[in-house]
Amino acid sequence: MARQLFIGLITEGPTDVRFLQSVVERTFIDVAFECENDLEPYVKCLTVEKVRLSFNEYVEKASRRGMEEMGMDILCVHTDADSKDTKRAYAEKINPAKEFLSDKKGEICKSLIPIVPVRMVEAWMLDKELLKEEMGTRMSDEELGINRMPELYLDPKATIIQAIGKSNRTTTRRHRKDLDISELYASIGARLELEKLHLLPSYRQFVDEVREAYRQLGLLR
Repeated sequence: MARQLFIGLITEGPTDVRFLQSVVERTFIDVAFECENDLEPYVKCLTVEKVRLSFNEYVEKASRRGMEEMGMDILCVHTDADSKDTKRAYAEKINPAKEFLSDKKGEICKSLIPIVPVRMVEAWMLDKELLKEEMGTRMSDEELGINRMPELYLDPKATIIQAIGKSNRTTTRRHRKDLDISELYASIGARLELEKLHLLPSYRQFVDEVREAYRQLGLLR
């Protein structure tokens, strides 16, 4: 009988979770095939109010909420790097949060997995073919301004919005309503191939964190 694994997910914003829930769950399932025992990873997005809370307090609140709601095994915490790499986010947010949790008592999940896309989560959405399919355009990558590696863009969200704007002005979409970026998060998150995400160092770092969490739980050697 497969063991169920309960994973909580908190994100910076409501649109982020639309993209990340599928990506996170599929990643846990993918890595689970490396384990000796059968696993059924289940990802639940946690609704946690964070107004007037520090990052550490927000993570603690989510850790306790996940334990209350489902006996959570792992908490995934998304925070954008807002930088060219993940070093500062780890130093200023992730590592202090892990240390903060380690000293807490009571029903709390201390297994924390960071999700830190370079710049912002939209960098993980910059799959050229998927974007063009969603836009319904035949414009080239160069014409849309999406011809570079995703993590090289200073503002991936603005890059996608600009590409959508160019696509909306083409005749291929003239009989359809203009597309908005908010419509893309869930569909791209569900359709994006993990193999393509593996090209991004920040995603590979997340996968390594998943493997380590499995090891800590005694599920992977």
